[in-house]
Amino acid sequence: MIMNKLYTSKLGRTLVLFSVILFSFGFLANPYPTIKNNSLPVVSSFNPFGPAQGFGAFAFGDVDLIGSESEGPIAIGGDLIGFNNGYTIGPPNSPNPFTSGGTPVSLLIDGKVIWGGGSGELRITADGHLKIGDCSNTSVTQNGNITTASNGSGNPSIKVQGSIPQAPGTVCSPNLLDFDAAYTQMNNYSSEMASCPATAFFPNVNLVAGQNVINTTLSAISGIQSINMFGTIDANNPLIINIDGQGASSGTWDVWNSTPQSSVIKYVIYHFYNIDNLTITADNGLWGSVFAPNTNLTIQGNNNIEGQIVSQDLVDAGGEIHGHNNFASSIDGCGPGCTDPTVPTLTATPSSICNGGS
Repeated sequence: MIMNKLYTSKLGRTLVLFSVILFSFGFLANPYPTIKNNSLPVVSSFNPFGPAQGFGAFAFGDVDLIGSESEGPIAIGGDLIGFNNGYTIGPPNSPNPFTSGGTPVSLLIDGKVIWGGGSGELRITADGHLKIGDCSNTSVTQNGNITTASNGSGNPSIKVQGSIPQAPGTVCSPNLLDFDAAYTQMNNYSSEMASCPATAFFPNVNLVAGQNVINTTLSAISGIQSINMFGTIDANNPLIINIDGQGASSGTWDVWNSTPQSSVIKYVIYHFYNIDNLTITADNGLWGSVFAPNTNLTIQGNNNIEGQIVSQDLVDAGGEIHGHNNFASSIDGCGPGCTDPTVPTLTATPSSICNGGS
């Protein structure tokens, strides 16, 4: 149908004028509008340790192994800067180990080995292999079923002496794992978990059905000597302990005394954030996994970490890392929350902007 041009023109001007009046009325009625953007991605469910690909200890930076043992594989995004004589990476492997050429990897070093920081032998007795990204200062030899990496002198050295012999030519293997991509994912997961509302509180923890969250600070938990938990922790009822370092450059935590059951280890996360450097003294065993993708972590004390570890730099100066206890549940993301952006075209700041909902 063809309309009269004059009529169309008048109708258009009328509609524009009417729209301007409505917009002006709406803005005057609410000069501080709420802007919501539901198009931004929100992670709905995830395993925070998934990008670690089965490694029991996963560090984005440098690692110093001056403790005693890791029961579970180790991945290093930077350099191995030191190790004690007799440090052992032993069995068991993780349930879903990272493999190369069909063989599990027990020690992956994306950078190089700083041989001057080593002492004696680091032994890989697990059924897995050694991978070094930068072998510019490393030579590899084989004697029988034992493969040795060193600076050429044979001491200090890393010896692969498990039940699966390793050909020397397979040790130097760069770019096996994308640590940058893993960090992007884990940093996002850290923000998601930090945004979750609390469902329980210390020191007497009354757990609810489903996902449980405790929100606390490093200074607050430093004053807790023991805790009691009431309720169920399992794959369907995981526990996240969000520990805010409140922007500190460094801090310490002495692990509290608790009597957990070994069956809950795989479903508890100690999530540290907003702190650059943290020392955990585990004279009492830490039952659960440590997730601190933005923190340089030092482990000391006479007892064990009964779970996985994710950190920036890592110094293992304590007991044993039982990283084969991989975290085995899924976390429901809570989104990064709401912020107040600056909108240049408005004279007032909008009241809120939400990612994924109100």
